[in-house]
Parts: sequence; structure tokens; C-alpha cells
Amino acid sequence: QLARIQGLRDDFEAGDALLDEASRFASGTRSVEARVDLERGRLRRSSGDPDAARPLFESAYAVGLDTEQYFLAADAAHMAALVAGDRDRFVEWTQRGIEVAERNDPAAYWLGPLLNNLGWEHYGAGDSEQALDAFERALRARERDGSNAQAIEIARYAVGKTLHALGRTGEAIPLLERAVAWAEAESAADGWFHEELAAEYAAVGRDADARAQAALAIPLLERDD
Repeated sequence: QLARIQGLRDDFEAGDALLDEASRFASGTRSVEARVDLERGRLRRSSGDPDAARPLFESAYAVGLDTEQYFLAADAAHMAALVAGDRDRFVEWTQRGIEVAERNDPAAYWLGPLLNNLGWEHYGAGDSEQALDAFERALRARERDGSNAQAIEIARYAVGKTLHALGRTGEAIPLLERAVAWAEAESAADGWFHEELAAEYAAVGRDADARAQAALAIPLLERDD
């Protein structure tokens, strides 16, 4: 855990030193060695070396499964997907993580993030039907978990955005309105929510409402992006 913090600080040498120390303590303990591989993989990825990270994540995944550390295995599959190098391998590793999370309750947390990643991969490739399926499953997973309200509303936004891409704006509007209302109630205004709701309103001819949402979106997006 301390090594991960060092990686977030871009102090990769200090992170490696901590993992070397952990490895000495964990010698012969496969369950701990899997965690060391996972965290060393994160260090390699953060330092800009995905090729070095890939076998570490794959090893952590395999050992995590073998030692019944399903949360770790799903995390490792999620990371392996991020360094996969091509779309097919990204989808393959993400699906592996989803299967682990669906079959093993300790890993259920990962369904939301993994399905979200899968949805955006399909969306970016122009496959809106598959994107919608992934985003709807992600929303259900987030709602079942219930521990992260913001993640739930982001998942709702993703469903709405994809419905819009499929020409189903009438279904998208209530979802985006709900996400915007939540963000405003929590004093967590989100420019992307307002921007997408503006697009939905414009698509159905509600021009005044679209202008109002766009006006709210602009300063937030200028600030955040």
C-alpha cells in the first residue's frame, strides 16, 4: 500500500524498494507475492512502461485465482486490460475480470469499474448497442453496491449518453435530469452532465432548456477540462 502511494507521487524507486522489502517478508507466500506483482505492475505502468507491467498483472491474476484471492484477481484483470495494447486483448481481459466479479462475492465491487471500462471501449468503437448493455449492467452493479452515489450518477449519465447515440433521446432525458439534480443537490455540479442534458434537450427541440444547460456546462468544463 505504501508502494502504491510512492507510485502516485512518481517516486518509483522508493516504491520498488518497498516492494523488495515486502518480497523478503513474503518469501514463499504466494498470496502475498501476487499482491507484490500487482503493485509492481502498477509502478511500471505509472512510470510509462506498460510492456513491463503486463506480465506482472497477468501473474497476479493467475496466482490470485489459484489462491482464491478473487478481489485481487479481478483488480489484476482490470489492470491487465489497461496495458493490453489492443482492443481485442482489452476486451478479453476486462471480460475475465467481469467473470471473476460475477462469480465471487468478494470481488463484486469490480463489476462497476470493469463494466464501465468495457462500455466506453465499445462506445469509442462506435458499437453503441454493446456499450449500452455494458453501461446498463454497470449501473445495476453500482446501485446494488450503493456505497458511491457519484459513481451511480456517472453510470446513469453513461447510459443516457449512449441512448442518445442510439436515437433514444426520450429515454435518455429522465436519466440525465436525475443525474443533474443529484449533482446540484450535492453541490457537485458536473459540466459533462449539463452538456449531455443540453444535447438531449436540443435533440427534441427544447431550445431554451438546451441553452440554459449549455450555459451551466461551459464554465464548469472550462474549469475542469
